[in-house]
Order: sequence, then C-alpha cells, then structure tokens
Amino acid sequence: AAVRVPVLHIMREVAAAAARRFPQMRRVGLLGTRATVATGLYQEAFRSLRTEVLVPGVPAQAVIDRLIAAVKAQAADEELRLAGVEVARGLVRSGAEAVILGCTELPLVLSEEALGVPALDSTLILAEAAVRLATGEAPLPSPEGRK
Repeated sequence: AAVRVPVLHIMREVAAAAARRFPQMRRVGLLGTRATVATGLYQEAFRSLRTEVLVPGVPAQAVIDRLIAAVKAQAADEELRLAGVEVARGLVRSGAEAVILGCTELPLVLSEEALGVPALDSTLILAEAAVRLATGEAPLPSPEGRK
C-alpha cells in the first residue's frame, strides 16, 4: 500500500500566492533552472488561474543557468547578476506582470527593486505555507496534493 502523506506542492503554492497578491495578473515570468522551466509544472499550476507563464529563450536561459551555478559557487559577480536582471526585464517587456524566482539561489542576487516588477520568491512562499500549516492557519492538503 502507498503511504498517504500530505505534501506541499511548491508550484501550486506559488500560483496560490500570486492569485492572492495579484488576482488580475494574466502573465508571469519564470526564472529557474533549465530543468525547472522544462518540466512545465509552473505552467500547469498557473493554468487554472488563466495566467500564462513566460519563460526565457535558449540564450537567456543559459544566462540564468550560469547565474544559478555562480551563486552556488559563491562566484556571482555584478556583470552576471545584471545579465540575470536583463533576462527578467526581457520577460517583463514580453508582458510579465511579476517574475517567479523559481530557484533558491535567485533571491540572493535578484530583487523586486532591480527587476522593476513584483518577485515571487518560491522558497519564501513555500516556507510561509509550511508555517501556516504548522500553526493551524491553513488546512493540510490532501495526500494527492490537491486543495
């Protein structure tokens, strides 16, 4: 028999937080690793909100991957950080009304002030959801991960 343990789904939590903060939002940018972007899980989580998830093109995604790797190596310099900001601003120029920082390293080098639009820090949003569950402010999700 399968273990039935409730799980917080980070992409769904980010989508729910976006819906609470920006109920009229129709486009959001996604910055994360190539693998995170490729899974389509953020796109799936935002589908029910009728919010389109915009992702960087291949060259811009390579910049984000380098930025993430540099943060992990404690080697992110200002030039690379600014290149990451420019990738985010490209998503904003394409219509993103907010940007998901979908990797734990990105909030360390990218800020709302630098991006010029609201940033959705996926790690912080997940932590806040865990606190709401732990304090009884929110019900446990079903074991299947549905709300």
